[in-house]
Amino acid sequence: MTEQITKDIVSILTDLNKKFSKNLQTSLQHERERIQRIELKARAFITISNILIKEPHLNAAQKELTCIFDEIFADIICSVYFASCSLDRPAEMLLRKVLELGVGFFYMWDMPHWFWAWKDHDRDLNFTEMISHLGSDGYKTLVAKENPNFHGQDVIDCAIIKSLYGSFSDTVHGKIKTFESLVEQRFNFNLVDWSNHLKIVEDVEDLLLKAFRNRFTSIGENLEKEQPSIMMAK
Repeated sequence: MTEQITKDIVSILTDLNKKFSKNLQTSLQHERERIQRIELKARAFITISNILIKEPHLNAAQKELTCIFDEIFADIICSVYFASCSLDRPAEMLLRKVLELGVGFFYMWDMPHWFWAWKDHDRDLNFTEMISHLGSDGYKTLVAKENPNFHGQDVIDCAIIKSLYGSFSDTVHGKIKTFESLVEQRFNFNLVDWSNHLKIVEDVEDLLLKAFRNRFTSIGENLEKEQPSIMMAK
């Protein structure tokens, strides 16, 4: 039976802030090297934006589409922040958004009419459809024609991304197995949970960064030149 709530909302929020702040300080005592790698890889998405905006012959949609990278950076950092406070489910929700935006970028880059439908006409992007498109033979041929450094392997690891997206979607859709309120140590620091989330964050970053290298010659050739610190994250 649910415990009767006797505190007023101000007291509840104040107590939560104390708990989350304590969790944050405890989390930051662990996994420092991985946190630093995650931050460097997150910044790499901003570097990618700066590289792509210099591509010749960009159309209007492609120029505007680069705004996605600022959002990806912010969502990655906020996901780590929520997880450090032991707010694991909100942290997972943000990673789902990172995957949606990352996959959506490739989809809309080559089909600008979908960007305008998404931006100006409130059309929703279908994740399954986008993944199917990026895994198709036709898409791989397109990339091979445009990037001489791509040699026919998958542009993006669709199977792993679909699995991650499905797991995050369980949280978004509120499946009972994801209820944090049912866990005995809910909202308390847990080193295993903290470490697991950081690994997933880095996995998501690696999947997307590899895809950008595969898709664009300029990324593979210039990312380390524009951001030498990314070499420290390998």
